[in-house]
Amino acid sequence: SYYANPWTDSLVDVLCQREPEKATYWKEQEKLHPECYADNIWPSEVALPMFRQAFMELGQLMGETGQLLTAVCDAYCKQEKGIDLGLQKTLTQSMNAKGRLLHYFSPVPEDSGEEKKDDTAGWCGWHNDHGSLTCLAPGMFLDENGNQMENPDPEHAGLWIQARSGTLFKVGLPTHCVAFQIGETSQIQSGGVLQATPHAVQPPRNGQGVTRESFAVFLEPEFEEPLNVPPGKTVDDCQGTDIKLPPTVVPLRKRWKAGQKWGDFHHVTVSGFTAD
Repeated sequence: SYYANPWTDSLVDVLCQREPEKATYWKEQEKLHPECYADNIWPSEVALPMFRQAFMELGQLMGETGQLLTAVCDAYCKQEKGIDLGLQKTLTQSMNAKGRLLHYFSPVPEDSGEEKKDDTAGWCGWHNDHGSLTCLAPGMFLDENGNQMENPDPEHAGLWIQARSGTLFKVGLPTHCVAFQIGETSQIQSGGVLQATPHAVQPPRNGQGVTRESFAVFLEPEFEEPLNVPPGKTVDDCQGTDIKLPPTVVPLRKRWKAGQKWGDFHHVTVSGFTAD
């Protein structure tokens, strides 16, 4: 996969301009947390003409559309539970976003002799995104020669999501549309009114030679922002007792604690994905 910040090529420069008195601090944070603060690195224009331009333009369009959607999230939380979520303000002010290009390799043939690590994981196993809101462009399928093709297995290949009831749904995203998924940060800050969407990506059955390409933009709070539940709520309220999570999703109570900075929650969550 390939990551870059769709808002700016240098988050640290933006933060230093916004708070010049903290310039030394922000530069130190770049060394400590390069996954959030490092400058974007791009292929040369000779190697990939217009790559940066296309990435930034689409990433910003998706991010700006997500910022509009947050106003609906705020209104829903206020109407349903009287909770002042403030998600639109958070994500409009935050420059901490990650655009991610993903390449899903061709499925391993059954008789290839290569060991499959997990028959249930597919292209991407069941998980929740831990940011505030994820913006998704439609997936693109390529044949073994790199030519774009229709989904060879539309009933199975692609994005799957799990409803709160535990029911699984295959998502068919139309061309020229974007989709959005709630992340765990919004789940915590809304006291569970909003729930993160468990999801996975499955390959086509008998799809040797077929790959999938996709683009996601993860909208997140500033690294330093405290991650709190609404007054009177607990982490158990956020998780919900009737929510049926996939076994690969670690419950929030094992990763979040009151007053935790978003960056610390990020580290704890990512370390759980990467632990052997």
